[in-house]
Amino acid sequence: MKLKIASLLFVMSLLCLHSCTPLLRIVYGVHKPRLESVGSVVKYAESRRLDSAIILVPKDSVSFRKVLSCFARIPDLYLFNAEGKALLYSDSAACNAPVFNVIDSICDGNYRPDTKGKELWQILDFLKPLTPDDSIRFADSQKRTVRYTGFISWAKYIGYLNKDHTRPWVNSSNKSKGCNYNIYLVNLDYLEEIWKQ
Repeated sequence: MKLKIASLLFVMSLLCLHSCTPLLRIVYGVHKPRLESVGSVVKYAESRRLDSAIILVPKDSVSFRKVLSCFARIPDLYLFNAEGKALLYSDSAACNAPVFNVIDSICDGNYRPDTKGKELWQILDFLKPLTPDDSIRFADSQKRTVRYTGFISWAKYIGYLNKDHTRPWVNSSNKSKGCNYNIYLVNLDYLEEIWKQ
């Protein structure tokens, strides 16, 4: 029994010391990004019970690069106040664990301004709804007066993290009460329509 435990610990330490990437691939099903179609993203979103009407994607390849520079981690939450200023919800730049608490009580937050962050209009300039059918709903949501606007970054290639993080965050945001806010899902998959232009 001790030999099995020692062997297991040895293998795990080798994985951790070598790189966390193989460990993420094994544990969370993370894989290398590949070209996706709008249809495959919609189908995947439906399988994860994510509302495709709130999914935004970069408008083109230039926008994709700019969005990727703004949304450095996947999955994560990026929050903006009513004036369109970026907000910090945590002191930790390396961990998305505080998102679980922030999303549960988004309206109770005491957030600090992110002086290095982009403004909301700059982010929205690079994004569009996943499907043309959702353009009207997206435009209507932009007309609402909201206290906060949040973007949850996600992608198909992050595998189980969508089930473990993205879906629970969306569920929690739907239950949060006390103020008006918009939550959008920013898909960072490599979409064929962007890269084949």
